[in-house]
Amino acid sequence: MEPEAPWAVDQAIASRTGKGAPAGLGTVKPDVGGHVNPAFPMNDRYLALEAYKFAVPNTESTLPGSVCPTCSNPNLTGANTWTPRALAELVEGLDGAIVATHSQSGLMGHHMVRILREEGKLDLLKGLISVEPVSCDFGASGLNGADFKNIPYMVLKGDYSTSPPLLTSCQASVDAIKAAGGNAQLIQFDQPGPWQGSYSGPFGVDYVGPLKGIGHMMMIEDNASPTGQATNLQAMDVILDWVNKNVSKPKTTSCPNSDNNQGQNGNNQGQNNNNQG
Repeated sequence: MEPEAPWAVDQAIASRTGKGAPAGLGTVKPDVGGHVNPAFPMNDRYLALEAYKFAVPNTESTLPGSVCPTCSNPNLTGANTWTPRALAELVEGLDGAIVATHSQSGLMGHHMVRILREEGKLDLLKGLISVEPVSCDFGASGLNGADFKNIPYMVLKGDYSTSPPLLTSCQASVDAIKAAGGNAQLIQFDQPGPWQGSYSGPFGVDYVGPLKGIGHMMMIEDNASPTGQATNLQAMDVILDWVNKNVSKPKTTSCPNSDNNQGQNGNNQGQNNNNQG
């Protein structure tokens, strides 16, 4: 255990345990003057707790990796072994789902697709949404555009994010899917598209449209957009609109034990009683 320090762990945890956090869990290393950012010294404890919360879900990285013969690098880490398999099992257990990934988990979503393909269950994936992935490189997960021929695929890039490698690999994957006859799109919040509504420019670095300010952590960014709506809701609206237009809706089924059926059964029983009488 680490020695106790004001920045080592959330103090609510320290007060209960009397100890700091294990190395790498709940630890924020001070940069300048004993603080993460000396301009905001009161943030240290908050950041320590956030670091603890962030690190715990990544404990699968401590598990053994696996081998993927079709991947460009066949030796997979534990993180790219177990989470993708858990996602694939969840999709199978739900008998179909739309999956959305973010950042680091973008590659995990691709490995999930590979696992579903290997198990002959690829038809259960109804759509894949990749929000600002680290990369869209299909080769890293042993995939190709044809694997997504029947799976709508969307990549989302925020306004405040700049990552040429991301855009290059994601556009290449989108193009590969389209070439195979599939449906794929790269949506950039600072570029022209139906997601801009009536806004007509400027775009790029000078963008001041309705999606201005949306960054990498768009799901929790609730600052007000130029339209007054929280930016996380703005981002979600774009995703929902894309899903509504591109993902087939499931067929509705009636419940065999519905009230109508029960009523009909009751009527039938009454008729049988009358016949018997």
